[in-house]
Amino acid sequence: MYKRSVDDILKLALEISPCVLLSGARQVGKSTLCLSLDREYRVTGGYLEILKIDSAKGRSLWFNAYISTYVERDIRDVGELRDISAFIRFYNIIAPRSCGLVNKSDLANEANLSEATVNNYLSMLEMIYQISLLQPFASNISKRFIKSSKMFMTDSGLFCHLLDINNVDELLNSTHKSDVVETFVYAELLKHIGYSQAQAKIYHYRTNDKKEIDFILEKGNKIFAIEVKSSKSIKKDAFKHIEDLQKKSDKEVIGIVFYTGDDMLPFGDESNARFALPLSLFF
Repeated sequence: MYKRSVDDILKLALEISPCVLLSGARQVGKSTLCLSLDREYRVTGGYLEILKIDSAKGRSLWFNAYISTYVERDIRDVGELRDISAFIRFYNIIAPRSCGLVNKSDLANEANLSEATVNNYLSMLEMIYQISLLQPFASNISKRFIKSSKMFMTDSGLFCHLLDINNVDELLNSTHKSDVVETFVYAELLKHIGYSQAQAKIYHYRTNDKKEIDFILEKGNKIFAIEVKSSKSIKKDAFKHIEDLQKKSDKEVIGIVFYTGDDMLPFGDESNARFALPLSLFF
């Protein structure tokens, strides 16, 4: 196994997320308290007001008020909306689909709407920053890329609220745990790309033969291929689709798997860098 120091890993991680700079003096291990705060943050999300509220009931009331006050009001400001009830129904239908490919025909059937209305609602939700449609990665590596966008809620706390996940225990036992973690990472990546002077382009990667990578960050001739796992341990198999991309791409591909464990671990070789990094690097 190719050996690199923690400092080397941090320098590479820094290119993804400026907040990792704060980790320079951090011990590799994480305390139970830090891990608890890490998980709690995924449930509460990133709105500053919600971080001041201690109780699950208080957070639920705040999110309900947010939806009725901001979402319903702002949506009227950005476009013509004739049926607010149909829109809110659609909003609740798409919430559990965060991290999934957008199939407008399926959405139209489930919501009993026309595809034109679905297109309009998705565009309006993007304009008020409630969802983000992540475009697919495409290159000359292969013509077999899936062309559908991937839809994300833009805040993991609001996502949890709409899924009726109110605390860390409910998150850990939820069938949507992986989606919440991936939504959280996507929101954080968008923030840190915005902070960066040389902004990366971000995509999702999926091929017709079911090779998937959660996020592709492209900066010039360098690609960060990023997978997100909700598990506490990582095996080499987690990098299999990243390895495939590294073999095919003519650019330098750095493979990253974010996971809920404690340690920064090298999984690469002399030719290709691959690391498992703890989600706590975002704090």
